[in-house]
Order: sequence, then C-alpha cells, then structure tokens
Amino acid sequence: MKTRLWSLVISGLLFLMASCKQESPQTPAAAWPLPMHFPPPVYNFDQNTTTAAGFALGKALFYDPILSRDSTISCASCHLQSHAFADVVAFSQGVDAKRGRRNAPALQNLAWHTSFNLDGGINHLDLQPIAPITDSTEHGETLLGVFEKLRNSETYPQRFQAAFGSSEINDKSFLLAISQFTSRLISASSKYDAVKQGQERFNAEEQRGYALFQSHCASCHQEPLFSDFSFRNNGHVSSTQDLGRAAVTGAASDEGKFRVPSLRNIARTAPYMHDGGLLDLEAVVAHYRQPRGSADPAIGNGIVLSAEDKADLIRFLHTLTDWTFLSDPLFSAP
Repeated sequence: MKTRLWSLVISGLLFLMASCKQESPQTPAAAWPLPMHFPPPVYNFDQNTTTAAGFALGKALFYDPILSRDSTISCASCHLQSHAFADVVAFSQGVDAKRGRRNAPALQNLAWHTSFNLDGGINHLDLQPIAPITDSTEHGETLLGVFEKLRNSETYPQRFQAAFGSSEINDKSFLLAISQFTSRLISASSKYDAVKQGQERFNAEEQRGYALFQSHCASCHQEPLFSDFSFRNNGHVSSTQDLGRAAVTGAASDEGKFRVPSLRNIARTAPYMHDGGLLDLEAVVAHYRQPRGSADPAIGNGIVLSAEDKADLIRFLHTLTDWTFLSDPLFSAP
C-alpha cells in the first residue's frame, strides 16, 4: 500500500515537472556523446539539458551526506563507483545504523531504464532520489529538510544559480541537478563493446561463452544493455519476506518478481540477487542450472551446462567489465 501510494505521488510530481521546461544559462557540457551502438535513450535530455555547472552540482549532491537526516549517508555511501555504483554488502547501512531492505543495485545507463528500483516503483529518473532520501532505513530525511540545509549552506545557493539561473532551491531544480549526473553514468566501453565495434576479438573461451549466453540468457538480458527491463521471478528463494513487484501492483501473480538487472559490469557488482544471497558468479550460474521457487517460464527447469560451459560463460561475463567507467575521475568524488 505504501509503495502504491508513492506511485500516485510520483505521478503527480512528474506531471508538474513536465509542465515547465528547464531553461539553463549554460552551454551543454563538452562532448556528451551517447553510444552509437545503443538504442535511443528513454530519458528526454531535451527537458534537462546537461550543462557543466548542472553536472557538477548533481555530482556534488550525489556525494554529499547532507542529503541524510544526520549528515552521515550520501548516495555514494551505498553506490560505489569501483563497483559500477553498486554496494559490496548484501544490505547497505543507512542512518542510525539501520539495515536496508534490499541489495543496492548498480547505477549505470539509467537514461535507458523504463523504471527504477528493483520493483519498478519509481517511473522516472528525475523522481528516483525521493525514495532513498525519505526511506527511514536509508537517508531518513524529508525533501523540505534537505532544501533547508542546502539553502543555509555557504556554497549551494551559488551553485544552483550557476546551474539554473536562480539561487532558489526547490524540488524541480534539486531533482533535475541529480539527474544531470546520474543520467550520464554511461557504461559502454567494455571489451564486449570493443568487439562489437570491430576493435578487438573475443578469445576462444570468451567466444564459446558468448554463444552460450546468446542461447540461454539473451532473451531476458537483451543486448546491448543486457536487460529487457521486465519483471521476472528467477527462482531465487530468499530468506527475506519481500513481495517484489507485487508491492507495487498489488497482484499476487507479481510476487517474487524483480526487474531483470543489466549484466554490464556484473563481475564487479557482487553480491547478487535482490537480497545479496549469492556471493559470486559461480553461485549465480549454479543457481540457473537448477532454479528453485516459481521460476519464470524463460528459465524453465534450468540450464544444462558442463563445467567447461560454466567457466566459459563466466569468462564472457567478465568481458562486460568497463574499467574506464569504474575509474573515470569524471564520476569520482569531487
């Protein structure tokens, strides 16, 4: 019920934000090309043009613990660049040392996402920060509380002035600023991408793994984003009581369904599953050989893999690691 109420609130906010187009005094940040081998993004950059000042402001907010009630937790506390902006623990720690409810997902290629959070409870990138900021187990703050702190800071009014032509700090400017940073967290420079662009070749093991991936995994993890962004039950039996997508839709048929994650940088985003219940890729592949629970029909009774197949598939998954993205100072703490 709480999640469905959020959906109503978010839909209203989205209508209000869409009704007024952003105007920025800045020129777009230099060279923000979108990957040529990607489909067109879902996010409408025309309504939130990336500028140098806006990107820098969004980055500062992402890394600033001022967004939490006690100024101890930032977005980056649970989303680490070296791990594709995912966390390294099953459940992140929020304010008052509270444990989060789910494994923090990677933040990459968000401009192509059709929904956000593992259950899809958020329908627009600009609105996604509201959920963690107001969640009692994460930032534990209110938007009004955040705005008050930002208005009283020595630097933020001037930074909003530079980014949006006004020092006023409100929900529109605040959320658009964060999106100018998160929408540009683009990962498209892995070995896989180089192969697809004719710059490199897979070795024999990687090529065999790629063939296995195409045969057994690509229907849900569709290239080149490596997700179809649907919601599916993958047969993982969790120790936590989590309704998944059903918490948003209220449909019993959606129980245990979660958004299909992208496999990009998958070798860097352990632990896996919505509860962090699988610790490494070997455990993940083993799971799909014999899934439990009410698995999606696409998974069926499991995938038949030999020990060599398993090793080759994992070798291919490592070609999806984008080391440039994981270490690019453009996305690092200011």
